[in-house]
Amino acid sequence: MGSRVLVTGGAGFIGSHTCLVLLEAGHDLLILDNFSNSSPEALTRVAALANVSLNSQRLQIQHGDIRDPHTLDQLFSAAAASDRPFDAVIHFAGLKAVGESVQATSLLGCQRLRLTNSARGHGCPCLPNPRLQQQRHRLRLPRNRSDP
Repeated sequence: MGSRVLVTGGAGFIGSHTCLVLLEAGHDLLILDNFSNSSPEALTRVAALANVSLNSQRLQIQHGDIRDPHTLDQLFSAAAASDRPFDAVIHFAGLKAVGESVQATSLLGCQRLRLTNSARGHGCPCLPNPRLQQQRHRLRLPRNRSDP
């Protein structure tokens, strides 16, 4: 069994393509999306292409917003209680303005984050989240020359 990955914004263009690759590699996914700039139909297509069932152990979909702390707390609490914590979080639920995205992702409690768009990357520190530290959630990204 592969790792369990939380994918925020997984129904979007880049997110859905990434979800397909992750499923094909054997990972289990929980996708959190508010569908403001995407459609659940994208995930139906991903499931069909990956030959997995929607809302199975392999592919779970949660309608919700990353900016809602209650939703995030429920997701991480349920994951911990089920003995299936997230091994990684991939964040595609960015907003158009960098400032809004930074504020929203602080709820994930990452220790290091790289926000990207088609023009450039933006590094920023985020607020620590003890639950994430305790469960050792890490998103492993390739190092950039500008990283310390």
